[in-house]
Amino acid sequence: AARVMRTVFLSAEAGERMDQALERLLASRQPMLPVLHAGQLIGLLTLQGISELIMVRNAMRRQAAA
Repeated sequence: AARVMRTVFLSAEAGERMDQALERLLASRQPMLPVLHAGQLIGLLTLQGISELIMVRNAMRRQAAA
């Protein structure tokens, strides 16, 4: 069976709202979403990365409230 490589990838722009980028990541079924600034790759958005960000933010909020 032949493998097919993707040649078109959806991407996110630096400064874009996280919820919009997450929706695009989920809809694309790509394992990651390249993050661009002025056409240059500056990062990768993954579901694991988003999960870790949410956990860190929640922990910081709990610590600040204590």
